[in-house]
Amino acid sequence: MAKVPDNYTLFAASLLLSYGGIADYTDNLAQQFRRRKRLRGVVTPYPGHMVRDYDVKIFDIEPDRRPTHFDKWKIGSKIMTFFYFVRLYISSCRELKKLGLHKKNEYLIFTEYYTVHFDIIIFCARLLNIKYAIVFHGLDLICARKHQFMHFNRNFRKAEFIIYNSEATRKLASDLHGVNHKRTMILWPGIDVAALEKYRSPENTKTFFKRHRKEIIFATVARLVRRKGIDLAIRMVCELAKSNREIRYYIAGTGEEDIKLKALVKELKGEEFIFFLGDISNEEKYALLEASDIFLFSNHSSGNNDFEGFGISCIEASFFGNVIIGGHHGGVKEAVLEGKTGFLFDFDDPQSLEEALATIKKCIDDPELIERIKMQGNKYVKAMYDWNQLIQQFTKAEQELFIA
Repeated sequence: MAKVPDNYTLFAASLLLSYGGIADYTDNLAQQFRRRKRLRGVVTPYPGHMVRDYDVKIFDIEPDRRPTHFDKWKIGSKIMTFFYFVRLYISSCRELKKLGLHKKNEYLIFTEYYTVHFDIIIFCARLLNIKYAIVFHGLDLICARKHQFMHFNRNFRKAEFIIYNSEATRKLASDLHGVNHKRTMILWPGIDVAALEKYRSPENTKTFFKRHRKEIIFATVARLVRRKGIDLAIRMVCELAKSNREIRYYIAGTGEEDIKLKALVKELKGEEFIFFLGDISNEEKYALLEASDIFLFSNHSSGNNDFEGFGISCIEASFFGNVIIGGHHGGVKEAVLEGKTGFLFDFDDPQSLEEALATIKKCIDDPELIERIKMQGNKYVKAMYDWNQLIQQFTKAEQELFIA
């Protein structure tokens, strides 16, 4: 019978570089372990500017191959790439040894698996007999399939346990790779309810967003990528504007679809009521969600080339009292309680736009319905997605995994 780990070290890429998504997931998990005195620290190969109140160690590897004059020749480029990967294997083993985990009952949790670098680092952890677990978020499983990571299947099988951020992600692993693990658990992304309560203030909202009394405010906070369906949200809002309703739509985030989306707004003559905010701080994000009424997250499969593992922004929006209009695809259906905290549609089906639009109109014309959903959303998030409760579920699942 395996023993429950004494402590954990988290291995992350995006922790110090950005807000949101995996970075927040890693940060919250680290904070919860720290509070329970089970965190040795967080390791990352990508130093950034953010400061944390737990120990962060830099994993000293060469993240990218530097171009050289040998790249002018095809054979020279291949040779330099070969030596780069040799150095990557060697430096990964060296840095992992420095962590001193191979002789202790302490586990390394890789909180993502998106790149060939992680594929190699996890392989090296295996070589050194370091006990490890892996967190999967959904899109990483598609990346592994696309890029054919050399060590993926064995890295997966040899993990002590696997953490999925949703049931949808667990199913995706089986569907895409045909892999199953004897020890798995679901650990949803969540929020720190106590920390966010201070942002639920009218004064905080007024600092960033002023609204007219009858105005309905829509919001989206997301990376501007195709699977988020922001183009569909823009079309719905522009259609609503034709009925002379007082509306505004704020889109926060950056990404590869930025230019296309702005061009679409111009084409549909929505510049007077649709606004792109770009990257915003957490304070601005929470003020926007506190001010908004309806959160648009019309995600879809994007031809099965992308995947929404969960949809943490829907949880944040529900906490701040938004009606969620979301997509069925991926794990969003685990973040939205159909008919109670929002409404879900199959945005891969063109007919869904009309259905979603009719639902939005119904909500706007029934203020009591909006208020009821807002209240239910806040209660639902507090009951299900507070990190202080999620970590208790992790501990319970951990005990069951190692007793079994």
